[in-house]
Amino acid sequence: MSYIINKLNQKIAYKYIKGCSPGIVFVHGLNSDMQGLKAKSIEKYAKKNKLRFLRFDCRGHGQSFGRFEDFVISDWKQDLLDVIDKLTKGPQILIGSSMGAWLMILAANARPKKIAGLIGLSAAADFGYSLHKSLSLKNKNKDWGVSNWKQLVTKINNDFLIIQSVHETSKKIEEVFYSNKKFNFRIACAILDRCDLFVGPEGGFGHAAAALNKKAVIYYGGWIHPRLTGYNFHENLYFDHPKSPCGARGYLCDHCEEARQSINVDFFEDKIKTANFFFNRVLPRIDTHYNSAISGSKYIMDFKFS
Repeated sequence: MSYIINKLNQKIAYKYIKGCSPGIVFVHGLNSDMQGLKAKSIEKYAKKNKLRFLRFDCRGHGQSFGRFEDFVISDWKQDLLDVIDKLTKGPQILIGSSMGAWLMILAANARPKKIAGLIGLSAAADFGYSLHKSLSLKNKNKDWGVSNWKQLVTKINNDFLIIQSVHETSKKIEEVFYSNKKFNFRIACAILDRCDLFVGPEGGFGHAAAALNKKAVIYYGGWIHPRLTGYNFHENLYFDHPKSPCGARGYLCDHCEEARQSINVDFFEDKIKTANFFFNRVLPRIDTHYNSAISGSKYIMDFKFS
C-alpha cells in the first residue's frame, strides 16, 4: 500500500501498476473502497494488457485518512484530482462505480486535458446538476432573448426613462438610464412603485406590478398561458398557436423560438405605444422625471419623482 499526502497533511491510500498509455483510474463508490471486486477485476485486465492502472481510497474510505461522516462530495472530488495530478502522466480513462461516476464527471470538467475517456458502472451521477440544467433551459424557453430586449430599449429610449433590474446572472443593457445588479426584490419593487410601466417576461415582477396596480406589457411567448399566471389589466403577449402553451423543459424548444420570432420587436413596441396610459400619463411626465432624476442624486431611491 502506498500513500500521497494532500495539502491538509492527510493520507490518501492508493495502488499503482506501471504500463502503457492511456492509463486507467478506478474511482470507487460511496462507502466502498479500492479492494472491491470491480477494482480488482479491472486491475487484472490492465495487467493482462500491460496498461497503467491506478486505484485509490477517497478520504473516509478504506485505508485513507478520516471518518466517512466527516467528508462530502467536494472533498472526494479533490481526492480524485490530487491522485490524477500527482500520480498520472498523460490522458487517463476514468472508470467510476456508482458515486465514483459522479466524481469522474466532476474531475473531467476540472481537468479536461487529462481525460481520454469516461466509463460509468451503475453510474450515480449528479442528478441535481441535470435538474439545474433543465430549469435553466425552461427559463430560456420562457425568455424573449437579450438581443430583442436591447433592440426594444433602443426603440423606446427617447420616450421613457428606463430602469433595469439586473439579476446576478443577467446581462446589463447599456442603453438604459440606470441599472444595478445590487437590486434585491424589495428595492426593485420600491422602484417599480414609482414607475408608470413594467415591461418584461412572465415572472415575479409581473406579479409585483399587478400588486402595485401598475400597467405592464408582459412577454409570455408560447411556454405558458396568461390565464394561468397573468392579469387581464396587463397587456399579455402570447403566441396563440396549436402547440401553445408547450411548457417545454430540459431542452431548447423550437416552438418557443418560433414564438420569439412571431412576437418581434416592432410588435412589442406597438403594444407599448398604443396602450391607453402612454399618451394620457407617460408623455406629459417625461421631462419632469428626467429633470428630477438628473438633479444630483447618485442613487435611484433618492429620485424625486413627482
